[in-house]
Amino acid sequence: MKVEIKSNIEKKISEAVRLYDAHTIRHLNRVANHFRNQIDKSMVSTQKQSKSVKSSVSNDRHFPSKEGFPPAIDSGTLRNSIKIRPATSMGGQTKTSAFVMTRVKYAKFLEGSLNRPFMSENSIAFKNTKQYAEKIARDISIRSRI
Repeated sequence: MKVEIKSNIEKKISEAVRLYDAHTIRHLNRVANHFRNQIDKSMVSTQKQSKSVKSSVSNDRHFPSKEGFPPAIDSGTLRNSIKIRPATSMGGQTKTSAFVMTRVKYAKFLEGSLNRPFMSENSIAFKNTKQYAEKIARDISIRSRI
């Protein structure tokens, strides 16, 4: 006679990993959305120069932002181009990165040469988002539940 005693630890581990991945994805996407919103907010409320210039996009006058501040909105092209590629879980594979990006060619020029940070580590949006991410990180921490 033989009695087998089985553990269902593998099932519990798989369940825990699935739950942790779901929380990680949710966290990453919350942070990405927050970053996108912070970029938008910083462009809307940026400090502007007192002199207007002819817009390079239209024939209208435009008040550019002061150096060291996010770019002021002119045509809205840059503002509307900032998109999120969310973290996902498909077919059991978790993509553990979310992206906030723009494909507008002059974005790097604004950040670098013109010193109008809006997405880089030097930007207000990035700094605010980093604080937010650290604040909500406990939502996915394993240690907080042990």
